[in-house]
Amino acid sequence: MGLTDIAPLPQITGLTAPADRSKKGRYLSFNEIAALIDAAEREHMRDLLILALGTGARVGVLCGIEGAYIHSDLASST
Repeated sequence: MGLTDIAPLPQITGLTAPADRSKKGRYLSFNEIAALIDAAEREHMRDLLILALGTGARVGVLCGIEGAYIHSDLASST
């Protein structure tokens, strides 16, 4: 099993957020985060997802990271 034993997330319908929803949105619950990680079918996508969730970085920034910026021995980047 994955990180949690929860039911699959429901299908999302519609193209825009409901009008009564806060502009800021909401935070993901720990169960939702676990479900996202569990749903990642490829290891590199799971790693990118964990990096995005852990740092709060935007997807475009994460996709632009080059190998020279990663220091695996220090578990950090520059």
